[in-house]
Amino acid sequence: MPSYIIAALSGLAIMAMDLYSNGKWIFQNRGLFIVIKIVLLGVLPHLGSYTRWGVLGIIIFSSYISHATADVRYFSVFHRKRI
Repeated sequence: MPSYIIAALSGLAIMAMDLYSNGKWIFQNRGLFIVIKIVLLGVLPHLGSYTRWGVLGIIIFSSYISHATADVRYFSVFHRKRI
């Protein structure tokens, strides 16, 4: 099984656990970035010669949200405030 499929499945599993523990997680930036990363993993095999850029995008998204302040991670783009 390719590693990107394993990464996507583990991301979906973590997303399901986070949604189960706290439903508002999906509306915050941290949830939004996870969804974007999983979508990027899903289109990765179809990017052809741009696969490296897709992987780089995933790394940048991961680094940004993991090192962001709480105000950034818990901000909701839907509610326009921190929740």
